[in-house]
Amino acid sequence: MKRIVGYVLAVFTAVIISVVVFSLINGSGSNKVAGEDSSAGSYVMHNLGNSFITNIKDSNRYLKISIVFELRSEKNKPYYEKNNYKIRDIIIDVLRNKTEEELSAQNAQEGLKTDIKHALANYIDVADLINIYVEEFVIQ
Repeated sequence: MKRIVGYVLAVFTAVIISVVVFSLINGSGSNKVAGEDSSAGSYVMHNLGNSFITNIKDSNRYLKISIVFELRSEKNKPYYEKNNYKIRDIIIDVLRNKTEEELSAQNAQEGLKTDIKHALANYIDVADLINIYVEEFVIQ
């Protein structure tokens, strides 16, 4: 019986060590999004300013959200800075049309990111917009 327990512990330890080594080698602890190339270090962040605070559709509650854009390169940042007022207006429109149920769903943030990008594409060039990050998401 002691021999079986010893084998089980040895196998368990080997699996744990293998997972840790694999994680370190492949960098699975990074926040890299699938499909991005390895030159992610050249991307630049664009902060949209203050948090968005808006009413939730058909509810007495409100949403507070902070959003940051990841852009392909520094040369694209002036375009987004110049159009920041349009971007904020479009995002507020998207947020105000979300119900409490939509915002409380399990994958609400991913859906919101997609909706924002699609809405922006109707008014500005989003070819250089790599990703949208939500830094704060509060329903109250």
